[in-house]
Amino acid sequence: HHLGDKEMWIRRLWPSVPHAHSRLFSQMECVSASPDVLVTRRICSSLMEHLIEERQFACWDSEDPMPRDVLLKECVGKSGILCTLNDKIDLELLNTCGEQLRVVSTMSVGVDHINVEECERRGIRVFFTPNLTETTAELAASLLLAVNRRLVESERAVRSGEWGAWKPEWLLGRDIFQSTVGVYGLGRIGEHFARIMLGFSPQKILYSGGRGRKPEAEERLRKLSGGTIPVQYVEDFNEFLASCDVVSNHCAYTSSTHHLFNEAAFQAMKSSAVLINTGRGKHVDQEALVHALQSGAIAGAGLDVTDPEPLPTDHPLLDLPTCLITPHIGSASIQTRRNMAQLALHQLDQGLQ
Repeated sequence: HHLGDKEMWIRRLWPSVPHAHSRLFSQMECVSASPDVLVTRRICSSLMEHLIEERQFACWDSEDPMPRDVLLKECVGKSGILCTLNDKIDLELLNTCGEQLRVVSTMSVGVDHINVEECERRGIRVFFTPNLTETTAELAASLLLAVNRRLVESERAVRSGEWGAWKPEWLLGRDIFQSTVGVYGLGRIGEHFARIMLGFSPQKILYSGGRGRKPEAEERLRKLSGGTIPVQYVEDFNEFLASCDVVSNHCAYTSSTHHLFNEAAFQAMKSSAVLINTGRGKHVDQEALVHALQSGAIAGAGLDVTDPEPLPTDHPLLDLPTCLITPHIGSASIQTRRNMAQLALHQLDQGLQ
């Protein structure tokens, strides 16, 4: 039935899938015989059709988030929920679902939209999709290159007719070559970002945050550079910030990392430094960032995440030529989003076995 003019709530019983499909697909067959799974977004319809055999399920047939009231209504009686980061799986929803809920599979690497502690208390299994490492790291590198070389300003200059005779000091940017690259949070994404940076021959790579020094990651990075580029852990946050020409944030969001990049952090950074954030919007105090960019406390910022999302179009960050913001597209490549959907479906299947 229709809800409004644009969205439709659908229930489908997918036809059987021929056994000719690869083993990749066969793992998803016959999740259950009863209509007890809720899929909160239209995700990779070809996977839905090919991976689920004889499966009746409820799916919100839109790329836009399911309205909260509909989510609360339709989650009742479900044993499994496949959600995205826009769907708040909180105490209210868990109480509404009922005791039969066994699995929450989210198509995201972050789980801060899920009350994981309450799920664990109830014996509900929570799955996430960490298979977006390379794609997110590539975007962080892209943001850094764009901000460092002032690509947005340059493109605007071409369109506005500002481009005239060649000028020796017009639109000068900064090099990664021979710079000090800082990685805050040397996890999967942070390490891959560092791997990409090695190709630009920085002077050294510093990292901080997380659970301390990571000798194995250091060794992997050193081997890639043939031992020519030092990789060093810096425990003190302010010392780390003051030493870097680039700071790329890849840490997990927790209460201790809320507004980690605040006024004090920007004051500790070099005035020529750039901040890149592909972690969570709440890692950055955006009011402090506006002031830091306006005052020249730091040189630029590249953000793929903001708080809130989407960012209001009248937000002062959008008026700053030294700030590049993308709409949370860290994992937005064709193959990675397909892989995420596939993994989320597979984990839902395994959790309901």
